[in-house]
Amino acid sequence: MGQSNSPNAGQEAATETILNIDLKRQAQNGPDLRNDHAKSHGLVWGEFSVEDNIPELLKVGVFAQSKTYPVWVRFSSAASVQKRGKLSSDLEPDARGMAIKLLQVQGEKVLDIEQENQDFLLVNHPVFMVRNAQGFATLMKAGIGQASEEELRSLEPTFKILKVIMRGCFKSGGFCKKAHKA
Repeated sequence: MGQSNSPNAGQEAATETILNIDLKRQAQNGPDLRNDHAKSHGLVWGEFSVEDNIPELLKVGVFAQSKTYPVWVRFSSAASVQKRGKLSSDLEPDARGMAIKLLQVQGEKVLDIEQENQDFLLVNHPVFMVRNAQGFATLMKAGIGQASEEELRSLEPTFKILKVIMRGCFKSGGFCKKAHKA
């Protein structure tokens, strides 16, 4: 991706940063390990049905009309790599995720390779830890020690969310490491 004067130039620069850091990590860890949410807990194939009784305000994109899509759903955790082939235990508090990939979705997409897919990424917290691609790029830079002081300050809300996630205590049925040991 090259530089651009378009309104999306910031997003393109952030995407380039994310890809470059991911490629460097992959070169270190090997192509067999995902960079984000490396530990899979399950993969499900099924159907994703959009009902027709959605409030008008929410009828946008794939939710605009009643339809059923083929779907892959992956459950994962952000388990850290202790050494190649060994990830952190599931008993440790961690970010848990669910990735939903809808297939046969028509419409304009960001990536050329995803022309008929739409992805939804979820984590075990009410809000995602960053606001946009730039926030994620800055978080990745911080992870490899390349974020400036200003960038680190901009991540304060992100670090607060990550702290809550890493405590592993959730009222919705999750468990807390401390409670687990008791």
